[in-house]
Amino acid sequence: MSRRPLPVTILLGMVLCLTAWNAIRLGTSLLSWPILAEVAKRPGPLYLAITGALWTIGGWLLWQRIRRRDQQARRWMAVYLFGYLAWYWLDRMWFRSAFPNWPFLATFTFVIAIGIVYNLLHPTTARYFCRRENYEQSDSNPRTS
Repeated sequence: MSRRPLPVTILLGMVLCLTAWNAIRLGTSLLSWPILAEVAKRPGPLYLAITGALWTIGGWLLWQRIRRRDQQARRWMAVYLFGYLAWYWLDRMWFRSAFPNWPFLATFTFVIAIGIVYNLLHPTTARYFCRRENYEQSDSNPRTS
């Protein structure tokens, strides 16, 4: 098995960090349910648990696709990572009354998005996910078809 290229490793690290973060979010919301129900009226522990579970499950499924070098993994990485950025901003706008550091966060989000696009479109990333399929279809012997 060949080594995973650096752009794929970076994207995988982003997916695993978000998956772990949301697993912690899910666990914390379940363990602290009574306290959150009393203190955090909006959005409440149910929202925290559901979103934590969805992003954790999505990250785990994506990790499986990346590990198997699925040809659709790049597309699903884009959906997962950009979906997370969009959800992050929607969550901030709906449930935070004020966030004065929005210019910094917007700039940081833009930089992260550029990094995601660069790594997803990097030629070694495309080769990494296509190599398995090319290997599986390399049988040119007409008698075995």
